Amino acid sequence: MSADKSNTARHHSRKTADVDFKAYQSDHQIQRFGPLRVRLAEDTKVKDVTEGQLSLLTAHLIQCNEDTLGRRAPLEKREITKLPVRLFRDYSESGSLYHLLITYWRIFHRFAFHQCSPSDYLRMLKQFQRVLVEKGYLTYPRIFLNDSVGAEITALKRILLKHKARLVDSPDTATHIVHGMPGGELECPEEEPEYIRGIERQTSFVLVHWWYYPDSYDAWIDANEVDLPEIPPPRPRVTPYHVTSRFVRDLERFNEWMNVLDYAPDELSSSSSAIGEKRKAGQSEQGDAKRAKTGEGDERRSIPATPEPAVARVPSDVAFLKTRAPESGGPLPVGYAECTSMANGSLLNASHMKGLATGDAALRGAG
Repeated sequence: MSADKSNTARHHSRKTADVDFKAYQSDHQIQRFGPLRVRLAEDTKVKDVTEGQLSLLTAHLIQCNEDTLGRRAPLEKREITKLPVRLFRDYSESGSLYHLLITYWRIFHRFAFHQCSPSDYLRMLKQFQRVLVEKGYLTYPRIFLNDSVGAEITALKRILLKHKARLVDSPDTATHIVHGMPGGELECPEEEPEYIRGIERQTSFVLVHWWYYPDSYDAWIDANEVDLPEIPPPRPRVTPYHVTSRFVRDLERFNEWMNVLDYAPDELSSSSSAIGEKRKAGQSEQGDAKRAKTGEGDERRSIPATPEPAVARVPSDVAFLKTRAPESGGPLPVGYAECTSMANGSLLNASHMKGLATGDAALRGAG
């Protein structure tokens, strides 16, 4: 095993939201900025801006978002919630990334990344947030706290209000319904099996999502290292989303809205019996009758209808063999695998070879 491969494996075993700048310098990625470049050149009168400049600037802005507001940032400096990564992956000529880039140009009058102080970066991100809210690209969840949250309710309310969620009195008006943890657990175990969900395949690489991590941590790995079952196609979903209280606690932990698919409770209260009946009928765990948007405004990839065991075959130093769901002891749905160890050389960062996911596949922001 080469040293480079070992280093890359360790990089992904610790799961990072840091940007792979090589990916943003690849031809595959740069060409996505064609429509944006035309629109921005027209609106700013900067005719010599290139797709490569816009791609590299976008990578810097994503990294700035992580450094300023992400998990490593000092708690006292996290004055706003980290912007969902999907907002940086909308390559349409008038989408969210367009508004981010033109707002950046209006602040700094350039399309090259400007080195400045952390306080200046924070002011820039706050301006990004204001613009995205005004344009309707950034919205906040309406959350109903189920009685099962019990003693957690005060702490959960504090966290949700801090992150600009709206607390509602009826589940009928909610985008998310929060349930207590199974067995009344208030804390997550320090050591637990790691799970991944396959999102997209590109030739010899697969884009995976780590359960209980934000979408900004999604990573490309070598498909030869893990034999995931077939990735299911997208499927319509409906609100409200049913999640455990861990969804809220992880929001505070990462300062980022989480992926609702990671937090669906396995047994819901009597007030949610309709969802239970849908599961018995073999429908999606969060529903599948309508096309819906999450509280952050993005459409989700679906989990499959029938929860069948998924076993992934990998080398002996990486065990993707167990098939129970993390919070229930039941089987994992198709397209899921459990990782019980992430040892030397198990994962490869191949995004600089194949580019990032397509725009549609990447728009999976937090819940």
